[in-house]
Amino acid sequence: MSELEYLKFEKAEAVARITLDRPKVNMMNIEMMDELNGRFEALLQDDDLKCIVLAAEGKHFCTGVEVADHKPDKVDDMIATFNRIFELTEQIEVPIIASVQGYCLGGGMELAIACDIIVAAESAQFGQPEIKVGFFPPYAAIRLPQLVGPARAIEICTTG
Repeated sequence: MSELEYLKFEKAEAVARITLDRPKVNMMNIEMMDELNGRFEALLQDDDLKCIVLAAEGKHFCTGVEVADHKPDKVDDMIATFNRIFELTEQIEVPIIASVQGYCLGGGMELAIACDIIVAAESAQFGQPEIKVGFFPPYAAIRLPQLVGPARAIEICTTG
């Protein structure tokens, strides 16, 4: 497997730990999401795995997907790569735990809610602010009703 630029990875005693590491706010770009997908794909084949912990370096968990990757020349690749994260989290049979601190926004919140468990620090702040600039949170619109009910999901997705 290739060298990781935006993630840290370790596995000990059947627990894999993936740490987002793209300073300052762990905003995901296509390359970071590719790395995450590669790790998830490898872990799908790991019969000894008991749990995955998804964490982040620094003050914030993840502030979403890089705005530059929403431009017309990159958006199709970005959407496919982002969507692959959720396909893989659905396929992984062991629990995935998100350890969240600070901002957990947009695609970062979608990444966290794709996990089976979220352990949030008191500093954690969740939101879908991309709606304020005209972007609808696709995965949140599907997953949030299962977690918080339809009315609260609509409120979160339409107000940020």
